[in-house]
Amino acid sequence: MRALAAFSVAGCVESAGASHVRAGDLYAPGQDRYDDYFASVHSQQATAAQWPGDRKAAHQPLLTALKLDGDPTDSALEQSTRTAKAGSHGRALGQAIDQAVRADVDRAKGLEAMATKIDEILKTGHDLEAHVSEDFRRPSRPSAAEVKGEIRASFEVLAAIRDHATHEAKAAEDFVAELAKPGTSAKHSAAGKGSPGPSGSSGASSSASSTGAPKPQPKPASTGEVFQP
Repeated sequence: MRALAAFSVAGCVESAGASHVRAGDLYAPGQDRYDDYFASVHSQQATAAQWPGDRKAAHQPLLTALKLDGDPTDSALEQSTRTAKAGSHGRALGQAIDQAVRADVDRAKGLEAMATKIDEILKTGHDLEAHVSEDFRRPSRPSAAEVKGEIRASFEVLAAIRDHATHEAKAAEDFVAELAKPGTSAKHSAAGKGSPGPSGSSGASSSASSTGAPKPQPKPASTGEVFQP
């Protein structure tokens, strides 16, 4: 629960007053529509609190292959990977790069989907906000003012999580792009489709056909087909 509070308030939103939502608590005013809404808000907070662990898990194959401890930044991990590739391009490192790329591609997609979902939740919240006064007009607990305050707090928290999700997705995509630069064995690289790979097989074929062989056979047809999707 404290992890949710740390993310919701310290990590993304400056506290603007006491609030269950800002504290990372599940708020339930006692009416189904509102309870469902706040449950959705709390679910997004819980998911966001797991992002640091998700990122480290995605990069763990590289951390293991490079024998790195802790949780280095993306730029530090990129630099370590470049240095390792320059020294030796072993099979274990290539497999670790491929695993990290797959994991971060999936992570970026999940973060983008979460940002879209948060927009939908915000629409529901704004609709509920317009009816708070009539739905909680009787003298009861909680008051309409309290419910409205928690809804407004949820807007701040959700917007912060959405923006952070977008930022994290972009960071994951940039990390993948860095790993996919020439010299990597990342299979999910956009550069790997129809262009000469790191093995230089296309370049070798081109060189062989231009050495002045007396009888050029129909070899280009077979090498060209290899790279077709």
